[in-house]
Amino acid sequence: PLIAFNELPNKAQYLILNELIRTNSTPATTVVLTALPAPETGMSDDELRSLRYLEQLESLFSGGPPVLGVHARQLTMTMSL
Repeated sequence: PLIAFNELPNKAQYLILNELIRTNSTPATTVVLTALPAPETGMSDDELRSLRYLEQLESLFSGGPPVLGVHARQLTMTMSL
């Protein structure tokens, strides 16, 4: 049975996206722009949850080109800037 991407745990999604960013970037890639995963409400009040979120971001962005993560209220996709 196939599993939809959105049904995967966050960590698995981030590892897949990390691989896509790294394999589709070249040494000439200056920066990758992407939306940040939304933190859970109240996360800033809980140090453990905050650290877990930072670990998730590390699994998403590590090992590749520089990434500019942008907090967005709405997801917008564009291929031309």
